[in-house]
Amino acid sequence: MQAAAFSANRQLVATPDGNVAKWFDLASGVGGEPWKLPSGASSMTLEPEGRVVAVGEADNRITLRDPRTGRIVRTLGEEIALSVDVAFSADGRTFSTGGNKAGRCGTSLPVWVAEA
Repeated sequence: MQAAAFSANRQLVATPDGNVAKWFDLASGVGGEPWKLPSGASSMTLEPEGRVVAVGEADNRITLRDPRTGRIVRTLGEEIALSVDVAFSADGRTFSTGGNKAGRCGTSLPVWVAEA
């Protein structure tokens, strides 16, 4: 396991592990079916209520996914670096990605609207 992403209400946790992601409902103690991340993930964060997970994928893209099924609800076309971080705002309406832009030196810190 590389990292763990907790929802702000501490009801859900999601973890990238190689080319799969796993999730657990902390209230019930039940884990769900793992879902595939074909290229792997460099980072992952849950929206505060746990309805959407933002994934910094190893193939230089950001996907917004349903954390329980892995279904992609939005893909962001901006190319990013493998070492990207993703973080939601406290209200879950926006999120930011950070890291080196692919093929460029320096850093980038775009802010995205989180609507699916």
